[in-house]
Amino acid sequence: MSPLAPLPRLRRFEILEELGRGNTGVTYRARARVDVGGLRAGDVAALKILHPQLSMHQQARKAFLREARVGMQVRHPNLVRVYAVEEVQRRDGRLLYLVLEFLEGQTVRERLDTHVLPSEPALRSFGRQLAGALSALHQAGLLHLDVKPENLMVQRDRIVLMDLGFARPQTGERPARPAAAAAAGAGVVSSTHLSSDFLFAGTPAYAAPELLHGGRPTAAADLFALGVCLYEWATGMRPFGDETERGLFEARRSALVRKPSTIQPRLSPFLDQLVLTLIDDDPARRFASAAELEQVLAEGENSAWWQRHGGADPLLPLVHPDALPFQDREPEFAHLEQEFARARETRRPRVVVLTGAAAVGKSRLVLELGQRSRARPEAPPFLYGRCLRLGRGSALRAVRDALSRSLGLAPDQPPTESVERRLRSALPPGTADVLLGLLRGQLFPREQRRRAYKEWFRALGREGPFLCLFDDLQSTTANMWQFMAQVLELEDVPALFLLGHRPELTEDAALARRALLRSPQASELLVEPLTETEMVALVQRVFAPGKLPASLQRDLVAASAGLPGVLHDLLRYLHQRGDLQGKRGALQPAHERVEVPLTRDHFQILRSELQERPEEQRELLRWASVFAPPLRLELLAEVAGMSEAHVADLFGALEAEGWLKLNASQYSFALQRLREAAYRSMDAEEQRRRHARLYELFTRSPAPIPQRDSARAFHAHRAGLHAEALALGIPLLERHLLQSATDRAILAAQRLLEHADAIGWDKLSLPARCRLLVARARVEGLQGRHEPEAELLAQAGRLANEADDDALRARVHLGLSRHAHDMGFAGAARLHLQRARELRSDLRNPARIVDV
Repeated sequence: MSPLAPLPRLRRFEILEELGRGNTGVTYRARARVDVGGLRAGDVAALKILHPQLSMHQQARKAFLREARVGMQVRHPNLVRVYAVEEVQRRDGRLLYLVLEFLEGQTVRERLDTHVLPSEPALRSFGRQLAGALSALHQAGLLHLDVKPENLMVQRDRIVLMDLGFARPQTGERPARPAAAAAAGAGVVSSTHLSSDFLFAGTPAYAAPELLHGGRPTAAADLFALGVCLYEWATGMRPFGDETERGLFEARRSALVRKPSTIQPRLSPFLDQLVLTLIDDDPARRFASAAELEQVLAEGENSAWWQRHGGADPLLPLVHPDALPFQDREPEFAHLEQEFARARETRRPRVVVLTGAAAVGKSRLVLELGQRSRARPEAPPFLYGRCLRLGRGSALRAVRDALSRSLGLAPDQPPTESVERRLRSALPPGTADVLLGLLRGQLFPREQRRRAYKEWFRALGREGPFLCLFDDLQSTTANMWQFMAQVLELEDVPALFLLGHRPELTEDAALARRALLRSPQASELLVEPLTETEMVALVQRVFAPGKLPASLQRDLVAASAGLPGVLHDLLRYLHQRGDLQGKRGALQPAHERVEVPLTRDHFQILRSELQERPEEQRELLRWASVFAPPLRLELLAEVAGMSEAHVADLFGALEAEGWLKLNASQYSFALQRLREAAYRSMDAEEQRRRHARLYELFTRSPAPIPQRDSARAFHAHRAGLHAEALALGIPLLERHLLQSATDRAILAAQRLLEHADAIGWDKLSLPARCRLLVARARVEGLQGRHEPEAELLAQAGRLANEADDDALRARVHLGLSRHAHDMGFAGAARLHLQRARELRSDLRNPARIVDV
């Protein structure tokens, strides 16, 4: 059945819409035409229809009917209700379906995917309800064996446990071989979650350790799975770390499980202890029964269990970015200088995390530190790299830019012969090759990049102490913070790393930042807005003595709100408008009354300044904002309809005005907010038009353009050219996955789904659909979501078989191999990999363009 197949027709039900599809069947919303079970005619229900190709599969039928029996046998408010099971004979075969309670809401997995974490009272309530549902099953002599976020449906204050297809009697036989191992011999469309007696029952990531090692399932296994779900829902992450990179068994064996409150400090010691008890390796140390757990959650800290097990750990305070205002900058300088002195004395790296609002002066503070350090006899090197906006480029882009600057190169400037000689003389050949490749724009697996950058820091450390600023880390993911944690493990690297960011981090990045700050070699420095007195002194210093009217001083201080960057933008805007004249340090009003903009939004100030600029400069800045840095004069000249010489003249004027900067003969915006202001000054339609123009230019231009296909895919995406974006984007997504560029892959997958939806899934070619599903599956796997990964691979397998294409089948087998490897099932991984190799040998060279 294709993803957008026509709705089936049934005599007793009117099918209204498809709700979702999995490995065993498709679920629809339907309206009963007659009374069925506990349903009355006209009631809405959910119909789960077994895939026709599985209706003759005895094990699949057995599991499907088992779900029906359990659902009709056990009644509980928090268990999905099964009204009936029916089978009808049709021309195209038999149709077996369940009539289920229709549930509106979100699964816990959907809430986790949108970073929606419940309050602790809500979490306790949901846990108590689920414990009650499990208690009803257990008292009926049954085990669920597949408790996971995907099977928990939230309806306001109610939560419902769904999918009873794995339910087994408590006296059932020992489980057989694991799911991924069984899938190895079951064909391309096999899933790790088909419910059959010869496959592992449940989802490995939530399975109790005794089940993973072949033990007999008991009620304690369901409690373990519930504990993993509660831990994940409370913190946003599973308790055993990265199961993707190390494999499930290794992750379980080596994990040091953290208390949930060390990840989400608002959580109580009671919830810490309760969840850790549920996920104890020893079943005997978990709760004696689901009924006991239900009672403990109902009574909370008053329960007898808590009286026996409660600890005395204090609640961890929340770190607030606006705590403890600074009176001046000297204490901040003292802290930075002290940390740098410690790095030199111990010859170990140290990190200071600089947190503060946009335009508060974080970068300026570090630049001043660099200037003071360069005045010393030793004059330590000062490296600098800035992250691009979230999702653009590698999470380690700032490190690559710092590497470039440490070698005398502008960002994105390819290495010269002297740079190559220096790298090869200082580093092992393999490391030098990777760094040279990175400077040329090549992609490498994340760990390979990390190792190479750390070796370069070691080489710099052997030469002497150095300073390094990585700025705007709010524009990156957790990977940069995790990399810095690895850097702190280096020895003989006397360096101070300064990490600047605004408070608005992604959830994953914030968690990784907290983990970094737990190191004794790391500290945090909050950079607060200046006080009114300090702002008055700053304003007075930029005006000529006696030339600052009291009213103008008052207005500038009020509009700046303690942010030096906003004051800087205001002064430039007023100077551009002709209200001020002279140079900084000697400014004076051009006329008696100067109107200061009331807004504190520096983007609005910049847009107003842009509007006041000459038309040619304004047009050129808007075109420049659409390009990725550095700016190419010949390309800008072509799209703007100007000569290169004229563009160079305009760029010189814009550099003098502070909009652009020149570095190693290459121009770029002086500040990221200037580029953003120029881009935001255009409406969405104008932005799309310009991106479409650049897509055409990059397609036909004979000029050498680094990463041409990536640039074309980006501009096609921004221009809304759906077919072109898909045709270029699918191979790029596959390359990102092959090179372990996880962040790029996640972003690319999100973009491609938007374009696929815009075109229509059924209008895409089978190869495009199949390859996109396989790539999406890998993205899910890299994020530890192995259940949807398996489902997507199953869908891709059906499409590969429908297309009768061995190359597509090979891609699916390769995806199954990676999935099995991540789950810790080496045998299954080898079998799928061998099958992929037999089908096709050139999978590591995906076509540049896909026919969509």
